[in-house]
Amino acid sequence: MYIWSSTMRRNFSRHLETIREGTSVHLDFSRIVDQALCFKNEHFLLKKPKKPILHKNLNTFFTIFLGTNYENTLLVDDMPYKSLFSPPFNAIFLERFYGSKVDGDYLFETIFLYLEALYSFGMYVCKFVESNPFKRIRHILPSNP
Repeated sequence: MYIWSSTMRRNFSRHLETIREGTSVHLDFSRIVDQALCFKNEHFLLKKPKKPILHKNLNTFFTIFLGTNYENTLLVDDMPYKSLFSPPFNAIFLERFYGSKVDGDYLFETIFLYLEALYSFGMYVCKFVESNPFKRIRHILPSNP
């Protein structure tokens, strides 16, 4: 597992700690990829005019991390425009990574459950995502993906 964030790598350590505490999974800091690998768009968002728009192109990722491909890679992000240069069904989009006091622990009760289902079915990522839109997992028999 890699984490590709459009933030600076040094700002990600608190997220790794949250993941470790919630799952007992320790993700090595060397598996964090930051905005240096993103394509920078010179346009800007109206709400944040000083913040550049960054896109993630999976082909760039695949050339650096051998063994990764469209069949085994899923982008998890909060902004659909970031995956504009990648094919459909290789990304899911979240409103946020952490829940509020109202809806409980969104990261562990929603996102990780989806990722566990993806892993347990053993399907290609794009096929699983197309068949099971995020937050709408349909019943699929593992023997007949």
